[in-house]
Amino acid sequence: MNRTQQIVTTTVLSVLFVPAMYWLPVWCLGSGALRNVLWYLSYLVPSWAVPPLMGSFATIGFAITCGIFAWVIARIWR
Repeated sequence: MNRTQQIVTTTVLSVLFVPAMYWLPVWCLGSGALRNVLWYLSYLVPSWAVPPLMGSFATIGFAITCGIFAWVIARIWR
């Protein structure tokens, strides 16, 4: 890929990625499977531990998705 193609590809992927990451929490919480997991989780752990645990799930999911995106961009720019 030449430099122009790299810039265009990075721009297109960024335009697709950023809105998806903005709406990802809405999509995840809207899914029935995750809602069931969180419901069962609330019975297994103390109530004070549920919010930090949910936050850590969200952070890990976001970090994995961002890591994959960064890997793809790094592969484009090699």
